[in-house]
Amino acid sequence: MGIDISGNMVVGAPVEKIKKLPCEDIYELGDWVDDNDMISTSPWFDCGPENWTIGFEIKDVPVDKMDDKWMTDIKAKAAKFEALTGTKAKLMGMASVW
Repeated sequence: MGIDISGNMVVGAPVEKIKKLPCEDIYELGDWVDDNDMISTSPWFDCGPENWTIGFEIKDVPVDKMDDKWMTDIKAKAAKFEALTGTKAKLMGMASVW
């Protein structure tokens, strides 16, 4: 058994900051995240969903390619996240350990 670590740019929020969770049982959160084309990041190995950060993944882009289209995509994903959760999204660089 090994531990893997990856990194992502995420437009979203930590689960603990989300105003209205979309499911009654927090252990169903992973299915909801998948159903809404989002990702979850885990700050440590075998961490429970109450400690995840969830949101929409933003693809890596060279700094000189950060144009209006890229910003429009981030703003659209932030608006969608807020509509789904009632929480304002942030753009965050996240590590995920699994």
